Amino acid sequence: MGVNNNIKDFIKNLKNDGCFEGFKHVLELGSQDDLELGDELFLALRDNVTFNRKFIPSLEYAGGGGFKHFIVSDKEKREGIRISTNYFYGTLGFESYDCIDLDGAYNALAFNLNTNLANFYNYTNIFCLVTNFGTSEHILNQAVCFENIHNLCKENGIMIHALPISGYFNHGLFNYSLKFFMRLAVFNDYEFLSCKLLQVGVDNNCNTYIEHEKILRHLDDLEGAYEYLDSSKSMDLKYPHTSGGCGFNIVVAFKKTTNKPFSFPLDRPMFKYKTRETLKFFLKDKADSINSVAIFGSKVAASHIREFLESCGIEILCYIDDYNTGSINGIDIVSRDKFIQDYKDKCDFIFKGPLQRGEIDVGVEVIESKWAWFY
Repeated sequence: MGVNNNIKDFIKNLKNDGCFEGFKHVLELGSQDDLELGDELFLALRDNVTFNRKFIPSLEYAGGGGFKHFIVSDKEKREGIRISTNYFYGTLGFESYDCIDLDGAYNALAFNLNTNLANFYNYTNIFCLVTNFGTSEHILNQAVCFENIHNLCKENGIMIHALPISGYFNHGLFNYSLKFFMRLAVFNDYEFLSCKLLQVGVDNNCNTYIEHEKILRHLDDLEGAYEYLDSSKSMDLKYPHTSGGCGFNIVVAFKKTTNKPFSFPLDRPMFKYKTRETLKFFLKDKADSINSVAIFGSKVAASHIREFLESCGIEILCYIDDYNTGSINGIDIVSRDKFIQDYKDKCDFIFKGPLQRGEIDVGVEVIESKWAWFY
């Protein structure tokens, strides 16, 4: 298993966004290799140069024997030399690195992820950052594996997954779905920090692994994502090989917002009937102050949020849309100026439907809905 520049850039973007503030301890599922080091850094690591005395890079030679094997100098002879990702995390300010893998590489904890780590190994350490880069698809007991990830992450810590969702037909035991991660987040109060779909393929000779980064869309756009995956643009349809290496990976980062026990998701709506308690689940205490609202926009996204709010017993005063007029189900469509004049003082919040484009600033707080609300 290894981490390439696409994944490293994803992690660095989280760092640049301030998501790792105060983070010192990282745990990875799998003894991950850094797959894309520059020549100068590779040679320095090969010669055991220590860049951060608090965070010494681990190097291993796949054939065994330690540093005496580090005598190659050109790029073509790198095969067989493994370099851990722990140096990469050191450059981001992390001070300790641990990993779990039965292969024992990089001093890995030889734990079987099919088992509950706390119960079976009495392992209860928690970490600021927990990563799952191409590991869980090789574990049969998915429920326990994701429960372990949840338990290994501290409250307000971050979990990052990079896993196959299409293609890789003979790669592991499982492929995932967009819905899987949506359900995982909704049932466990995870906050979505970032989500990308990366297209992965092979060249025309079908023997060289290459990476095609095609950031599809944010996870909120489920319909657009599925449409793309089902289209002829998908690398799966162009290269329907069976041994892995072509298809899509999902890369998603969650923030663990509570310390409650892991909740096992079900493939059904979280709430069969939408009520004010449903709204409170997503908006916490803010829901208590929601009585009368307006909806920004008047098209498809607005219809989603209207149905949701009406089922929760919320009064909808109007739609705000400068490019449309009339009414929908007896609810007037008004311009921004008309809203300020006639509705602003009676409106608690303005709601935006999922994927609603544009911004609105009329002196009333705006709440943006997410697809998770409707699942």
